Amino acid sequence: MIITDYRVKSVLRTYTRQLQKTKLSQFDRIGGESLSAGPERVTISEEAKRRFVMEQLAKQALDKAKEVEDNFTQEEEEKGEQLEALEGGEVLKETLEETKGK
Repeated sequence: MIITDYRVKSVLRTYTRQLQKTKLSQFDRIGGESLSAGPERVTISEEAKRRFVMEQLAKQALDKAKEVEDNFTQEEEEKGEQLEALEGGEVLKETLEETKGK
């Protein structure tokens, strides 16, 4: 089967006309606003909105809990270091007292 240039051009011309008619009819249906002029609108159901909000709240709560835990852990480490320094100082005092007493 042979397909001529004329036949290909005819098919493309017909397809282009149909596409233009479809775009024009859509343009008329939405009140003269172009489909490609603005951003697409997405409609989300109430259940999806609730789920999204709940996920966001859970994420924020986890982030806050991690932050508090990190701060608590850091404070405990600092207190431990201070306690070790104090204990080390007391041991040093006891050692000094023992050497002075001899």
